[in-house]
Amino acid sequence: MHKNKWLKPSKKIDPSKRTQVRLLLAMLLWRGLAMLILATALYIFPKDVDLLPLVFAFTLNITAYFIAKTRFYLIGLYLIISENLIIVPTIVLSHPNDTTLFGALIWLGFATAIGSLILSTKQTLFVIFATAIAAVVILLKIPQEYMSSVISILVFTLAVCVLAFLSAQLREKFQKDLETERSKVIHSAKMAAIGEMVANVAHEINSPLGAIALNAEMIQRKSNDSDSFIFKKSTEIASIVKNISDIIYGLKNFSRNLDSSELKTTTPSQIIKSTLVFCKERFDKNNIRLQWDESKFDTPLHTHQIQISQVLLNLLNNAFDAVINEDDKWVEIKGLQQGSMFYISVINSGEKIPKQMLKNIFQPFFTTKPVGKGTGLGLSISKEIIETFNGEFFYDETNPNTCFTIGLPILTNEKRDS
Repeated sequence: MHKNKWLKPSKKIDPSKRTQVRLLLAMLLWRGLAMLILATALYIFPKDVDLLPLVFAFTLNITAYFIAKTRFYLIGLYLIISENLIIVPTIVLSHPNDTTLFGALIWLGFATAIGSLILSTKQTLFVIFATAIAAVVILLKIPQEYMSSVISILVFTLAVCVLAFLSAQLREKFQKDLETERSKVIHSAKMAAIGEMVANVAHEINSPLGAIALNAEMIQRKSNDSDSFIFKKSTEIASIVKNISDIIYGLKNFSRNLDSSELKTTTPSQIIKSTLVFCKERFDKNNIRLQWDESKFDTPLHTHQIQISQVLLNLLNNAFDAVINEDDKWVEIKGLQQGSMFYISVINSGEKIPKQMLKNIFQPFFTTKPVGKGTGLGLSISKEIIETFNGEFFYDETNPNTCFTIGLPILTNEKRDS
C-alpha cells in the first residue's frame, strides 16, 4: 500500500493533478527562460560592474516567490516589493549603461510575469505596483542620454504587467472552473451509484411488500364488520403499503432516468408531486406547513422531470433546514406562467440571505449552513442543471422572505408537433 497518494497507480489521471503539472511546467518554463536571459546579460556585463547585487537580487526573487506561497506570504511579498523597489533601481542607477538597462527590462518584466503564474491576483497587483514605482524611480533619476532606453523599459514593463494581471485572473478562473467540473464529475458518479443501489433495493422490497398488501386485502375481505379492530388495522396496513409503493415507484423512476438527457412532456404538478414523495413526511413530522395549490401547476412543460425534481428537492431540503428552528415554520411553493416560461418559487419563513453573501451563493463549495451541515454544491449544481434545459434559476431579492425560483420553458405548439 502506498502511503503517498501521488505514488498510487491509477489508470485515470485526476484533472486537478493535470492542472498542477501544467502550472508547474509553465512556471519552470518561464523561470528557465528568465534565468537564461539573465545569464546572458550577466555574461556580457562590463568587467567594472559589480555582479554581486545582481546575483543577490536573483536569489532573493526566487526565494521570495516560494515564501509567498506559504503561510508567510506577507514576508514573501515584502521581499519581492523591496527587491523591485530598491535593488533593481539601485543597480541601474549605480551603473547606468545599456547592459544594466537591458537587465532591468528583463528583471522587471519577466519577474512580474513569473509572479503571475504562482501568486494570486491580489498578490500580483502588489508586485505590479512595486514594479511600476521602480520604473518611475529609474525614469526620474537616470541620466538624459539613457532616456530612450528607459522609455523602452517602461513600455515593455507596462505591457508585461497588464499581461501578468490578466494571466493571474485567467489562472484563478481556470482553477475555479476545474473545481466546478471536478465536483460535477464526483456528483455524477455518486448519483449513478445511488441509482444502481436504489434500483436493487426497490426490487428487493417489492416482493415482500406485495405479499403484505395481498394479506391485508384478504383480511379486509374476511372481516365483515367495518368498525372492527382487525378491519381498521388491516386498512391502516394497506394505506402504509400504498405509501411505501409510491415511494418505491418514485425511486425506480429516479434510478431509471437519472442519466437520461431525453426531454419529455410533463407538468409542474407532476414534478412537485413526485418530489414531495421523498420529503413530505419529514415536513409533517416536524410540524412545518408545506403549502401549494395543485390547480395552478397544470401548465405543460418540455423538460427532464427527474433532474428538475432533483433541483426542487434540493430547494425543499434547504427550506427545511432554514425553518426547522423558527417559531413560525412554513414553506410555500408558488407557480406563475410568464410568456414562454413557467416559474416555480420555493419560499420559506426563515431568515433572508445577507446581501453581502448573495454574490457567492451559486459558487461551488459556498454554503451558509453550519460547518459539516452542507457541501456548498447544491445550488451551483442545481443552477447548472436548470440552465442545461434552457431554464432560469435565481434568488428573488424582491420577495420579503427567502425565495428561490426555477424558470422552465413551457411546451409550445411547435414542440408538440415535433
